[in-house]
Amino acid sequence: MKIVTLSFVAALAAGVGSVSATERLSDAEYLALGRCAGLAAGLDQNADNWRAAFRAGAHGRSTMARDEGDRHHDEARRSARRSDEVRRRQLAAELQGRCAAFAPTPS
Repeated sequence: MKIVTLSFVAALAAGVGSVSATERLSDAEYLALGRCAGLAAGLDQNADNWRAAFRAGAHGRSTMARDEGDRHHDEARRSARRSDEVRRRQLAAELQGRCAAFAPTPS
């Protein structure tokens, strides 16, 4: 009985403690998420999920971190939209590679 109770308490604590990955990101990771969300928007690749993850990651951040994240997002989006086909493929590879760690789960 004691083991069952401890298992139940541990499972409950794990459920209470689980939050989305974006809420636990450092500021540097949040800035990288901003770039990834911008790339997704500029490349028209599942931008809604990326945008939602980026917005969720903004909660609890300082104004400076949010502003910097917005700047990273906007620069990446602009770069992706204005790039030639070769650069777009490079940015798409970045989105699939480096950004995979921040990839949002589909809603």
